[in-house]
Amino acid sequence: MTKSPTRILGDVPEREECDIKISDADLLASPTSSTAQKRSRSPMKKMFGEHGWLGRSPDELEAVKLKSKKSSLGRKEKSSVMGKLRTKIGELAEKADLSPTSRGSRPHDKHPKVAVLSVSLGAPEQARIYMEVELMLVHTANTFLMNQFSHGRMAMDSIKKTVDTWKAKGRPTVLEFMYDQATQRDLVAVNQHSLRFYGERASNAVRINATLYNWRQVASFMAIRTFCDADTIFLKLLFDIEQILELLGAREPLLLRLQQIRASAIETMRAARANDLGFTGREPKWNSQSSNDSSSRGQSLDNPYGGLKLVPESYRG
Repeated sequence: MTKSPTRILGDVPEREECDIKISDADLLASPTSSTAQKRSRSPMKKMFGEHGWLGRSPDELEAVKLKSKKSSLGRKEKSSVMGKLRTKIGELAEKADLSPTSRGSRPHDKHPKVAVLSVSLGAPEQARIYMEVELMLVHTANTFLMNQFSHGRMAMDSIKKTVDTWKAKGRPTVLEFMYDQATQRDLVAVNQHSLRFYGERASNAVRINATLYNWRQVASFMAIRTFCDADTIFLKLLFDIEQILELLGAREPLLLRLQQIRASAIETMRAARANDLGFTGREPKWNSQSSNDSSSRGQSLDNPYGGLKLVPESYRG
């Protein structure tokens, strides 16, 4: 089989390379003659950058810049408008006397009065009441815990932990459950799901939790004795104690005694307000033992500590 003839092809020059080159002399001789033809663009396409196929043209970039400038100017205008509105509203509030600063501050009040609560019960009377109601709480809680323990409703681990903690603090041994009311409250709270409570709250778990929380607050409050509590605080304390006693099944004589204490305290507070004896922010003034008339002598025997004048006169009502 014969081979087909082959021919080697040479390099084919581009069209522009075949053009006749104009010599320098011809250019000098005829400067106005036809100029040399320019070389055509390269077959390679420019993808990015200026005049690229995929890039942004300068006109598009300028349009984006103008758009961003307009949006920033719009935001500035909006913020400036809101600032002007706030300023205007503030001016209107000041003119209408609606601002809290203009309401609260008065130029003629150089020494404004201090908002304090009135104290109508003296220290000896508060001490006697606190002693009695605390004894009611501790005695009732001890009776309640002993009754629940006898019915096997208390976990032995909780009792052992309470006894060990009590001894670790170096405190003396107590009879039955006659601890302080904070310890008694914690012991009741640990076993509350197995205990049987009394009163209207016995079947309501939410009210039981609320009463136990109030008991903790009462124990914390009564742990610090100041004997100068305000009337409202004192009455709130007696109310919480009554709820606790009812939950623990206190006997009727104790509840009646607590009601007598509260009624006596309310009567004393009313008398103090009527006679203008309950000074705002201080306790009633006590008569000294040097008084000669019988009424002052009786009050001085009831309050043997003499008059306390530690509160400035500016706190008077």
